Order: sequence, then C-alpha cells, then structure tokens
Amino acid sequence: MNTRVIWRIVLDLLLVLAAIQGWWPAIIIVGLIGVWTCRYFVEFVGAAYMYDMLFNVFPAAPHWAYLATATAIVVFAVEIGLKKIVRD
Repeated sequence: MNTRVIWRIVLDLLLVLAAIQGWWPAIIIVGLIGVWTCRYFVEFVGAAYMYDMLFNVFPAAPHWAYLATATAIVVFAVEIGLKKIVRD
C-alpha cells in the first residue's frame, strides 16, 4: 500500500472520530492538514457536514444549522487557492 493512501486513511479516521466526538477545532486542524497534504481532500467538508447533522441544531435560527459546513467549504477553497500560489 502506498504511504499517501495510508496517510489519507489515518486522516479520515481522525476526522470521523473528531466529528463523532464533537471536537470542531480538531476537525478544522485535521482538515487543514489533509487539504494541504492530499489532493482533493473533500472528506473535510463531509466531516463538517456530519458534525452539523449531529450537533448543530438551532430551531430558532435554521440558517445557522450548516455553519460548520459553510466554514469548511470556505477554508477548503482558500487553502486550495493558497496551495496553487505557493506550489506554482
């Protein structure tokens, strides 16, 4: 097995563990590492969506229900842009 595949599996397991436990800062940190080191690390957005579905319930303000997912998409897009600037 390739070391990149093993690295990606380890990051995925950490993301799922952090999402299930409700550790949003850990999701951000592992997601940033994953987006920087792996190509197309969209699991970060999936883990943020899982976190939203498990923990972000705002009956009075339903537009806040997807705050973690929106944050992850913005962080993902910014870091992809930074990667292109730095690596090219």
